[in-house]
Amino acid sequence: MYNYLNLLNFINSFNNLAKYFGLFLCLLIPSLGAQTPHTIYFLEDFRPYVYLDENQQPAGLMSELVIKALEDSGLDYQLVPNNVSRLFMEIKKGGNVSTFGVYKTAEREQWSIVTPEIYRAPQPVLVIKKTKLDQIPSSLTLQSFEALLEQQHLTGVIIKNYSYGNLFDPLFEAKRTQVQRYQLSIEQAFKMITSPHRADFTLAYPAQARYLVEQNEHFKHNLAIVPFVDIPANDRGAFWMFSKDSDPKFIEKIENAMNKVRHSAFYETTVRKYVE
Repeated sequence: MYNYLNLLNFINSFNNLAKYFGLFLCLLIPSLGAQTPHTIYFLEDFRPYVYLDENQQPAGLMSELVIKALEDSGLDYQLVPNNVSRLFMEIKKGGNVSTFGVYKTAEREQWSIVTPEIYRAPQPVLVIKKTKLDQIPSSLTLQSFEALLEQQHLTGVIIKNYSYGNLFDPLFEAKRTQVQRYQLSIEQAFKMITSPHRADFTLAYPAQARYLVEQNEHFKHNLAIVPFVDIPANDRGAFWMFSKDSDPKFIEKIENAMNKVRHSAFYETTVRKYVE
């Protein structure tokens, strides 16, 4: 009888232990899920704004601003390099993911949350083959650029899946026979312009254009940089982009941290470091 009672006590104790262990697992599993870091995809080569450095770490103007905001927020995250086409596919798939350095457009806001603004980009510049025009203009308006496309029958190359803003995108869409989109980096676009019978121009930001031209003698001798003078400032904002599934509290913390960074001495110092 004594052994039988001991056996019953042992079974009851084991059952209780199993119940507590099951409860522990129920509490633990959601906790583990909550600790999954937010994945932030970034472009591998969009110099000098976002790119991979020689140590395979994110670098560039916007990368530094974003990392500063993340560190100040205390949020758990991981930065993952990606190309421009895959990057948007990941955001559309949903999940705990985001990217940064993108234009805000009505189409993108249908499948993502585009906020906050990270950096207000300068006026874009036209990078054009010197031999294509008899005289290189000192500057262009959007209207004079469109007239130039018509009169000189210029052909352009731009980056596929990348937005050039609410003014240039419709123009390039209307000129699809003249302006071709390819999956390439800005440096590859420059190379296409300097190659015979490939393309005559592309668009870039001033810092990008200066950086590439200064680093490459071939570019320096064959390409001209022409600024635009009438692109509104609100068409040049570079934003953070979250999937629709992103945690609103996470986004709120990023917005608050990014707002502080944009109004700090760190922001001014970082911008001067890359674009002046």
